[in-house]
Amino acid sequence: MKNTISDDNRHKRLINKIKNIRIRKKMSRFDVAIEGGLNPNYFSKLERGKTGSIQNKTFVKIKRGLGITWEELFGPKSFSAWYLASIEKDYPEDES
Repeated sequence: MKNTISDDNRHKRLINKIKNIRIRKKMSRFDVAIEGGLNPNYFSKLERGKTGSIQNKTFVKIKRGLGITWEELFGPKSFSAWYLASIEKDYPEDES
């Protein structure tokens, strides 16, 4: 299994959701990137749809940066939420 989410429609919906959550929480792109351990330039490109597929570890960092649950990002009873929650331990917070 690839460690990415790349389906165009799903990808765009997730990016939109990430942006909406960020705005609702009154966070800048820079804040989310720094809190999550992402490169601010990369996160800005990602949110503007200027990157390809998103790796699982990037989703983990975004979730941490936003301070949200997987269910907030993917919805309740989502396979993606369950799967990413199950592998999150593979991506320690101090890992770059």
